[in-house]
Amino acid sequence: QELYLADYSGRDQLLMSDIELAFWVAPTQESGPFVKRGLKVIPMASKSFRKNQNAFVFFEIYNLNRDNFGQTKYRVDYLFRTHEKGAVPVKILRGVGRFLRVKDKTKEIEISYEQTGDVADDMAYVELDLQDVAPGQQQVRIDVTDLLTNQSVHKEIVFGINP
Repeated sequence: QELYLADYSGRDQLLMSDIELAFWVAPTQESGPFVKRGLKVIPMASKSFRKNQNAFVFFEIYNLNRDNFGQTKYRVDYLFRTHEKGAVPVKILRGVGRFLRVKDKTKEIEISYEQTGDVADDMAYVELDLQDVAPGQQQVRIDVTDLLTNQSVHKEIVFGINP
């Protein structure tokens, strides 16, 4: 099977990792193969969750620009869309910073927030409540915009929910 590896060598442009679906994400003092800068991220390689469990969406951001005071400022836009007729999109439980905008449509939910920091490379995750979601396919699209340069990058992933 062919495997595509993105080129992350461009240090002057905003970059984003692939979206990682996870069974669990939580702060930890441990070290090991599933620990990323103080977060334990247990991957869900099957991209399939049961209706009675929560799903985590994790990603990393690279090459954020800093202002004169060393601060970064960026916006993250999440779009959760169902591919099933009449299905309700997921609910966000935790992991998202201060909300700026939430749009709820019949088959999709948009959530946006702005974040400031002091590191050029950051990471983020959200926990999704799948309790009221009908079995089927869900799509997640994440757009990241560096508000200091207006550079944007996006990724998306599809996962399944089983009864």
